Amino acid sequence: MNKVAFAFLSFSLVLSSQAATANCDLQISEIAAKHGHPSDRPSSPVLVGTLQAGDARRGAQGQIGPSTQDVYLYLNSGSYHSGWFQEAFALDLDCNLRDHGVLYAE
Repeated sequence: MNKVAFAFLSFSLVLSSQAATANCDLQISEIAAKHGHPSDRPSSPVLVGTLQAGDARRGAQGQIGPSTQDVYLYLNSGSYHSGWFQEAFALDLDCNLRDHGVLYAE
């Protein structure tokens, strides 16, 4: 494969992965509103990276994973009355919810 074809293929793969992530960024707010914990403040989940198949993200009160496939990991902080929490959402590469749970809470 020549350098031009390789560069074009690499660029195309980067764009397609960014488009998939951007698509999930649009859907995560709706997913968080439907499946997230009640909060006194608006939900604002943030993409923190990709959780590889077989890995888990652990917190003091729970964990996300391990998953059988790579997933996008979003974290959301919220408060309820006088306490706070951090919850995680794992979305597959098609932006479907695969796992959800509270990692930290007070």
